[in-house]
Amino acid sequence: MTPVFVITASDSFADSIQRFFQYTRGRAVTRIAFPSDTRSEEWALRAFRQIADAIEDTSAERTGPQGLRNAIAVIDLYDADLPELEDLNPIARNLRWAAVVAMLVLAFPEMHWVFVTPYQPINSSLFAPAHILSASNSLTEILSLYDGKFTGLFDATNLRHLIRRSMREKNSAGDQNTSHLPLRQALAAGIDEEEAYAYFNAYTAFRFGFRSHVVASYAMMQRLFADSSRACHEPASLTFEDIYLNFPDEVPYIRLSNLSERGKHFNNLQEPQYRIFVTVGHRQDQQAWNDNREYLRDLRNLGKFCHILYKPLSGIFDLWEKSGLRRWLRANQGLAEGFQWPPQQEGAPDTQGHHSAPGRLLEIADRLIARAEHILNTAMSVPEAVHGAVLALEAQELLGNKTPTTVLEALALKHQLEVTAECMFYGVEYNFDVQSRFKDIRQDVKSIGKWFHPSTRRLSELNAEISILSGLVQRFRQFNQFDEERECLQRIRELHRHLWFRKHKSWAWLFYLLRWYVEFLLGSMKRFVLAIAFWILALSVLFSGLHESATGVFSFLQGFEDAIVSFFGIEPPHDLDWLESKGEIFVWGAITTIVLGFIHLGIFISHLYSIIARK
Repeated sequence: MTPVFVITASDSFADSIQRFFQYTRGRAVTRIAFPSDTRSEEWALRAFRQIADAIEDTSAERTGPQGLRNAIAVIDLYDADLPELEDLNPIARNLRWAAVVAMLVLAFPEMHWVFVTPYQPINSSLFAPAHILSASNSLTEILSLYDGKFTGLFDATNLRHLIRRSMREKNSAGDQNTSHLPLRQALAAGIDEEEAYAYFNAYTAFRFGFRSHVVASYAMMQRLFADSSRACHEPASLTFEDIYLNFPDEVPYIRLSNLSERGKHFNNLQEPQYRIFVTVGHRQDQQAWNDNREYLRDLRNLGKFCHILYKPLSGIFDLWEKSGLRRWLRANQGLAEGFQWPPQQEGAPDTQGHHSAPGRLLEIADRLIARAEHILNTAMSVPEAVHGAVLALEAQELLGNKTPTTVLEALALKHQLEVTAECMFYGVEYNFDVQSRFKDIRQDVKSIGKWFHPSTRRLSELNAEISILSGLVQRFRQFNQFDEERECLQRIRELHRHLWFRKHKSWAWLFYLLRWYVEFLLGSMKRFVLAIAFWILALSVLFSGLHESATGVFSFLQGFEDAIVSFFGIEPPHDLDWLESKGEIFVWGAITTIVLGFIHLGIFISHLYSIIARK
């Protein structure tokens, strides 16, 4: 059961919340007290730790960290030094309780935060209905969102964006610099009655710079896209939509698989600039399919970007690539407008005076990473794995690569949890796009490497990338993804070669080409076969000179026969004395052929065995 927390200094208010949930939902409420305000500099951090420990202990006693997804927390929010909600800032030195609340929101992004506050809500379609408890917005109204499968995990209501923006504006210099924090200004929605698809698509949009709604119910679809009053709605820029929608709570007479009819009932679906339709592609009703194609043509004529993707796809990066969004958003390197990652580094770290991320953000990141690691070891579904990936991603972004060791841990967890989600998801292909993942890892590691000393930077980057890929090898092996495991091992061998060469430059160059060639052979079976074919043909040309009596094609065929015998038989094609009489070059050619055959056949047989044994 999803836990409910009430965090307040008022006993009477806490009792009323407890009675409400007990009588209306049959749920117990966990009351969390906090230290009295001594106004000391350390009070905010002490209060945060006490409350965060209580939340984590409660979840540990029940279902573990994954049980906090969509947990409800009703919390007092008033601070005499806080002018308005837009000034929520966890590292502001003048704030006490408001700083604690901001830290809790960032440390538990998966929870549904409900504020008891006198402040005016921000201008967002769902911020007040989801987060502000007031006379005009009762707990019953707030819980109607919960019943519609609302989740704040992907910051659809702008809450965490508000806090990040406040930090960027108020802390742009000194040892509290937060200019690295990325801001997600655009909004997306993952629309699918299957929760795994909705979470997977919403996370993909979140990963590339969009805040995201998860729309897995008709009630949420109605609230977000059917309201004709656009003034109270923040329009989505991007949607991932299943064509054949069939929500369990939908009205029977509405045919959501007809896109024209869907657009009439949900008029706000006209607003997104990018609409990606994901479908299995069956055409049982050809007329409906033709109507949908006509509807898409009309949207394109209006300047909208529309694209149909057919299930299955091969993971997060493949979904983003095949949707065409990477190409359409190329002005911002394939990311959402206004989102910047990796963060830009202002000058050399040793001249900035702020080597690390602010201490409170590091405290938050440590908790996010700890929960993500626990979820990695216990995840049983795609939403759970995605939940853990968001925690690791948030930790990485909060630190902005300024605390390299902790950021690398978050980066490794993020990729492992994304791979776990892909492996668990029956909606993706058996084989994944790992090359794009390698490129993404290299980009992040290179950005993190800027914070290492120049003399050790490249070695640190190589070691970091090897560690991250080694974790992915374990995940692929656990899920029997042999081809992806082999590609990871190939990349790790390449990185080990570069690392070995940098450590032993004085003599390593003697063996560099040989090591590179062996790694090249192990890259794929196709390479191996082509390499053997190349050597056989080259040696055939050499041995054709032995047969002076033959000319043209016949000479080459006899040379080819000698090359086959020598290469695969591991023995000279003729008597060595006879070969020497023809020229010393043929003796050395025979010896070279035997050595090449021995090396290639040994590696080939062991490599082939490993493939057969794993598959």
